[in-house]
Amino acid sequence: MIVKSFEIENFRNIADAAIDLDSKINLVVGNNASGKTSILEALFFLLSGRSFRSIKESVLISEGLEHSRLRGMIENNEGEHEIEIGFDRMGKKRLYIDEIREQKISRLLEFSAVISVVPDDIELTAGSPESRRRFLDSLLSHCYPSYLSSLFYYNKVLKQKNAYLKEDTVDRKQLSVWNKQLIDYAVEIVNRRLQFLNYLTGRGEEIYGEFFGAEEVSYSYRSNFPVENQAEIASGLKEQLSHKLQREIRIRQSIIGPHRDDIDIKIKGISLRDYGSRGQQRCAMLAMKFAAFEFMEKIRGEKPLLILDEAISELDGIRSVNLLEISKSIGQVLMASAHEFDIPADLGEIKKFTITDGVISVVD
Repeated sequence: MIVKSFEIENFRNIADAAIDLDSKINLVVGNNASGKTSILEALFFLLSGRSFRSIKESVLISEGLEHSRLRGMIENNEGEHEIEIGFDRMGKKRLYIDEIREQKISRLLEFSAVISVVPDDIELTAGSPESRRRFLDSLLSHCYPSYLSSLFYYNKVLKQKNAYLKEDTVDRKQLSVWNKQLIDYAVEIVNRRLQFLNYLTGRGEEIYGEFFGAEEVSYSYRSNFPVENQAEIASGLKEQLSHKLQREIRIRQSIIGPHRDDIDIKIKGISLRDYGSRGQQRCAMLAMKFAAFEFMEKIRGEKPLLILDEAISELDGIRSVNLLEISKSIGQVLMASAHEFDIPADLGEIKKFTITDGVISVVD
């Protein structure tokens, strides 16, 4: 997928901007707080309908204004498409694809292919299980429409079940109805997650080796029900839901299912989250991101756009590996940096922009 151009209106400190991108490497250079990361964030929002930061969308709108609008022209395997998305401080979004109003923001994921790598992504390896589940859900929703659908309905049923568990009187037969629906959707979710984990186990370890050489890293899927045999996921989940039914009633919360699963990351057999250095956590995160980048190309049949905040690649000593040389999947890239730096010659020419106080200019 290629983004040919995009426009920004009232997004953070950028009042108005129109940007034509090169099909390969694009670099935005600016001082801290100049707005360079906002450009990356705006493009990611245009392509996914959300920020790459865990924040309220209202803070994305320029101070003192009530709405923001983003518009862009992309080219994917099916041809050119115009995308426009607007949102206001009340949380209302309006999406248009080829000038047709779409009711579901998730429709964006059928047209766009994008991976971002930003400083906050360190939470992927250093943070809570929720960060890793969010990573899996975002990646797989871009890859499989059926995953996004199953995830939506799974969360809807889960919400209904949890609300019912909080009632004064709980009927086990009613819970079994919720559980049966959860199992149906969970099978798709877990199967797709395991499919990516199988890829990550091999390729992620290779990419990590680019940073730490022979140091052993492992990624594995951790669930509260058996997932070793994909054919037995449904029966294993059913058994665990039945086994934990009384406890769920007692604590009034659903505790079994993919909404509680995680990715275990270990260095030399030791928990990376609990005992790994910051450098190890950062490199393991990068390995996961770039493995996801390649996986998305493999499934969708087109290269994703890479949005890269260059600050996270400032690795010391042996870990100073140019991120753009790691993956053969690299296609179009939009980067932000406080300074210029060398780009591998075989990646082609680089289009440069500067930004000052929210005003962006092309460098001739």
